[in-house]
Amino acid sequence: MSAFDASASMLGFLHQMRWALYEMLVAIRVTGDETIRVSIETYDDVAVHDENGRPLSAVQLKQRGTDAQALSDGHADLWKTLRVWLSNPVLADKSGPRLYLLTTTGVADGSAPSLLMNEDRDTDRALIILDGNATSLHNKETKKGRLAWENADQATKLALLERMTVVANSPRVHDVDSLVGRELLATVSAKRIDEFLHRLWGWWDSRCIDMLDPDRTEPRLVTASDLLGRMRTLRDEIREDALTIAPESDVDAVSIENGYDERFIAQLKWVNANASTLQRAVVDYLRAYAHTTRWIRDGELFDSELERYERDLKSEWEVHFSDMCAELDMDGVIDDKARARAGWDLFKLLRDSTQVLVRAGFPEAFHARGTRYRIANGSTHGWHPDFEQRLAALLEQVG
Repeated sequence: MSAFDASASMLGFLHQMRWALYEMLVAIRVTGDETIRVSIETYDDVAVHDENGRPLSAVQLKQRGTDAQALSDGHADLWKTLRVWLSNPVLADKSGPRLYLLTTTGVADGSAPSLLMNEDRDTDRALIILDGNATSLHNKETKKGRLAWENADQATKLALLERMTVVANSPRVHDVDSLVGRELLATVSAKRIDEFLHRLWGWWDSRCIDMLDPDRTEPRLVTASDLLGRMRTLRDEIREDALTIAPESDVDAVSIENGYDERFIAQLKWVNANASTLQRAVVDYLRAYAHTTRWIRDGELFDSELERYERDLKSEWEVHFSDMCAELDMDGVIDDKARARAGWDLFKLLRDSTQVLVRAGFPEAFHARGTRYRIANGSTHGWHPDFEQRLAALLEQVG
């Protein structure tokens, strides 16, 4: 290894970039606030801000080797962190943000850092320990931090410790992908998470470069709304790719034969659909049902999407059905053949319509046709102008 090897520093920067995304996702989940934002290398390694830019939390990330010593009272990471926080008036302010020291090492038992973790906290005792070590230690690496501590007043130091949390054995840079992935499971299915993450990291890395650019004049922040907007775009792109199509040959002859017993077949017969149309309808119906079931099961299609899709299909149907009935009434058409013909014209109009698809850009029209047949199995939608009366009579016969 070269004496000038910078791999540890590079990993440190990558850790900041990765952790910033995780920190933002957690903040969005906890607060539900799309106005929050995140920064790198402003107030701290990573900071979360409110909509006015005021820091809500600041994070120091310490990534060390697996054989590194535990964080102790004399550890340079502790005193460097305290110096950073005390030297920034916003972070040192008694009403300042939450402060987090995340280390990939353990924490020495009985030390001040051990008293600043989430459990068994004792800030008063931690203050006493740090005050004593600030004067008794002589390590050159900790000198600036200890001087900053000595020069601060007791109220400021205690307030800082009360806002400070030490997190031991925190995730390393290699582990952040899985943490981010868990946060994203509500957005994208586990099956597609790797592809989603790959695309999201590409966008996020470019935003981090912008934040770290010293010549950047705009605020060096990424907003939650920007992140969520990008996530929605990626989710939609991946969902479009995710709607995989099985070949028509997957529909077997037995299923097709049984499909002729469905109620929509009777509806099609009322508008004089021929045998070829009926067979095509059964195949589309079976394929649409099988694909919808598989997409929902595999997380490629979400329930909310399906509900919207079926609602739009019904709305389109209702508009054209109402127009057909209005025209028949205006012309006083009561002849059975003429009314059946009007129903057939409505069937063709809807069959060939591409106004409503399960997803924008989805090219397979069989799914809309097949879903309409499933809707026609109910009692609310049909093609024949008198389908409701005919369905009632049919159900009475069956009953």
